[in-house]
Amino acid sequence: SIKPTTTLKSFWIARFFRLWPVYLISIFFAVILGVEAASSLTKFDILINATMLQQFLKIPNVLGVFWTLQIELSFYFILSVMLLLKISNDRKKIDIAMYIFFLLAMIFAVFKFRTNIRFPVAFPLALGLMFFATGLRFRRVNNEPFPFRILFIVFFVIVLTSYLGYQVKPMDLFNDNPYRWMLAYSISVLLFLIFERIKFVPNFFVFIGTISYSVYLFHPIVLHFFESTKNILLRSFLVVMLTIVISALLYYLVEKPCQNFGKKINRTAYFRQEA
Repeated sequence: SIKPTTTLKSFWIARFFRLWPVYLISIFFAVILGVEAASSLTKFDILINATMLQQFLKIPNVLGVFWTLQIELSFYFILSVMLLLKISNDRKKIDIAMYIFFLLAMIFAVFKFRTNIRFPVAFPLALGLMFFATGLRFRRVNNEPFPFRILFIVFFVIVLTSYLGYQVKPMDLFNDNPYRWMLAYSISVLLFLIFERIKFVPNFFVFIGTISYSVYLFHPIVLHFFESTKNILLRSFLVVMLTIVISALLYYLVEKPCQNFGKKINRTAYFRQEA
């Protein structure tokens, strides 16, 4: 999404048509069907949710999974500043951003461990991982070697931050499990690194990756219909299958056309600028 020719305007046009259309549809169905918090929120809360800025304004999410979108938007805001400063394609600056957020994650984790106050550990850790992946991408494109020390730093930060930031104590009100988070983060990074190195990824995995945004947004809505199903295996199978079908339809009917429309707007603006 970030190329030497990318402007702030073209970046946000692309992001808008990538994120908002299917996101708004997920809000609509969550509200209509009364999924999770949707049934208890006011019209104003729902309207603010449509902006995707609700967590910055301390307004509850319509769906619980929306919490990660705050981190994603923050990543885009930071990239926007880097675009304006003309450093978004500077790999060294990307690495510096990664180190800054990893350092913040460890500081927050220490404070949470010492005070038992809920510091947002996941927020800087996720941003650090995003910049880690960005730096890796720049190195691959430019055929640069990837330093092993960075991988060591990534896993060191994950282990330390998870252990301290999600430590279970007698007085802990949040009931977090450090080993669960440690395992989840580590597996996700390992899978990312494995698939990043595979030259020929099986088509099924490519397909799942393609529709993954809709899968992420709509699986809670699908799960809502099968909460009363007592057979866990049957429920899991039905939820997974139905989520994939719905997500595929949403991708081809909503996501892909909207993304193409955004690209068309940017191409038109680019050629107009060139002329």
